[in-house]
Amino acid sequence: MLENFTRTQNLKLLSVVIMSDGSINFRGDGSPHSLRLLTSESSKEQHKMFSFLSEKVFEKTPSISHKSNYLISNLFSVKAIREVLTLSPTFKTSPSLNQPNSSYLSLEQPTLSFLFHEPKDIKWAALRIYFDFDGSISPVFKLKKKRAV
Repeated sequence: MLENFTRTQNLKLLSVVIMSDGSINFRGDGSPHSLRLLTSESSKEQHKMFSFLSEKVFEKTPSISHKSNYLISNLFSVKAIREVLTLSPTFKTSPSLNQPNSSYLSLEQPTLSFLFHEPKDIKWAALRIYFDFDGSISPVFKLKKKRAV
């Protein structure tokens, strides 16, 4: 399915990965360092997707490493970071450990508006990727209120 999308569309899908379980990694001096995906060790397929999209868009293979019970993939490319940042002003989706919520919420927030004018198949692919990386919908049914038929 992803093979039929344009480079720009695959860049948008890679950006969805970064916004869900990924991040833009910066050096201590604040300069951009890499696009990073950090997951539990059991999420190897997600790293394959990150790698596939990185190779498709930037013709570059991310490095992958193991740390404790985590997998870390890094795409070391300032060009990639700059392109991703043209789609959303930030990819930071939660406050830092010592940052108050009010401080975080006063900053510019991430956006998926780069998907608004895309065809349905891209929007569906983005939604599937986001839920695969960052969670799922779990309906809650209260059985005590259900009646047997």
